[in-house]
Amino acid sequence: MRPENPSNEGPTGFFTIESLPSMSSSLRLGALAVLLLSGLACTGTKGEECDTCASDSDCKGGFVCSNFSDGSRRCGTGNPESPTKCRVP
Repeated sequence: MRPENPSNEGPTGFFTIESLPSMSSSLRLGALAVLLLSGLACTGTKGEECDTCASDSDCKGGFVCSNFSDGSRRCGTGNPESPTKCRVP
């Protein structure tokens, strides 16, 4: 036997139609937070080794914008004796 809700709005312990808008708003806010945080994580690594670039100024930490065998331009060492090897999809 289920406990009765004294306000007659339905059985207690169950979701009601009234709770759906607030629940979906919470889910939307959570999804937005995840997207923003993942976007920040991606932008924080720009200019690292193997990231795409257009010029040397796009690269950090002593890397230079180099042409790779697949035709892409990526940040790398620029040293032919110790070339950068990138695993890209």
